[in-house]
Amino acid sequence: GAPILIAVGWNEYLDFCRRPAVAGGACEGTVVRYENVRKHHEPFCSTNGITTWNEFDKAALLRYGSWRKRAAYATSYLELTVLKQVVKHLIRMRRLPADCLLDQPLRRLNGSDTYCYSRAQ
Repeated sequence: GAPILIAVGWNEYLDFCRRPAVAGGACEGTVVRYENVRKHHEPFCSTNGITTWNEFDKAALLRYGSWRKRAAYATSYLELTVLKQVVKHLIRMRRLPADCLLDQPLRRLNGSDTYCYSRAQ
């Protein structure tokens, strides 16, 4: 198919995430986190001359990770994972060819000093 612009791909993915919970949609907090990834990703693409998701390859993913070097490890992990999810979604929807898959393993941080409150608290 035709190349898919970065903003168009983001819109499609976020719309997919906003589908009803009964259909597997994400909660609003998750969508907000994904929108924050978009706020960093789009300027990166613009600065680096990447206009379509077809151009956002494994090398671009790794450059993005380096570009966000000041972000905390868990934030970087989340952002790179979300970018991989967007590409995977666009492939599933047949908006991108299968060879655009971002086959880059990411290491999750073991342990954290972040405290998560329980529902009761």
